[in-house]
Amino acid sequence: MAALQLPFGCSVLSVVARGDDSLARALYHRDPTAALITLDMRTAGNTGRPLAALLREQFDPEAFHLIVLRHIIGDIVQSAVAEQEGITADSGAGEGQPAVMRALRAYWRSGDLDNTIVPRFLDIVDACRSALRPQGRVLLAHQVLDSDLRLGHPLELYADYIPLARRWLAEAALPLREILLDGFDPHWWLCLQRTSTGEPRP
Repeated sequence: MAALQLPFGCSVLSVVARGDDSLARALYHRDPTAALITLDMRTAGNTGRPLAALLREQFDPEAFHLIVLRHIIGDIVQSAVAEQEGITADSGAGEGQPAVMRALRAYWRSGDLDNTIVPRFLDIVDACRSALRPQGRVLLAHQVLDSDLRLGHPLELYADYIPLARRWLAEAALPLREILLDGFDPHWWLCLQRTSTGEPRP
């Protein structure tokens, strides 16, 4: 939180793939006056509305200083593959999970994964961008979890989600620019700052 140089009394949105209060505890320790909203992707999926649509509908433009996307790229990938294959959210979380992973591996080996994933990922990031205050930031973080690998996620893909996200964003040329944070490995962290539409990207 200190590396991001957030102002006191800042507003933060945390989008998570599973319940985790570590960000809330860290933010409160640094700034008890900060406002934090947590949105669980599982809840978003249960509404039947795409995450990007929920972000645009539920939050005002320029509402947040920071939006944190914590360990959700893999879940975005799985949900996009499940939708492409016609696997419902309920079956994807249970009996359908092996089918989702088989399809994910097939898309990855064939080179079709980007076509399935990238539009959804970019829509979510752009929805985050619209909810940022001027110069606000989006922070993406990823880590390798054994529980996800046991589900069948290919390690070579799973461990490279942040570099892949960086490439997808560079090719899309959204009005966001990467900010390097001292002490944070760019293989696992990606910080994006909102720019004006006319500002050149480095």
